[in-house]
Amino acid sequence: MANEEVPLDLSNVPAEPVNWEQERIAAYNDLNQFELIGDDAINGTTTHKDAILAIKAAHPKPEE
Repeated sequence: MANEEVPLDLSNVPAEPVNWEQERIAAYNDLNQFELIGDDAINGTTTHKDAILAIKAAHPKPEE
């Protein structure tokens, strides 16, 4: 029974993000956040913080 393949049903997964939260998550997933944080700690830069703020600006949370 080792290494059995399990079929994966993606039929109910949207092809594109459908709201600001999903758009942000997709953008965050594209970042190598641990590397950015480590580089910032070594170099005294704010690359990670700047990338997060840019994503939040590009995909703002709607006002309630």
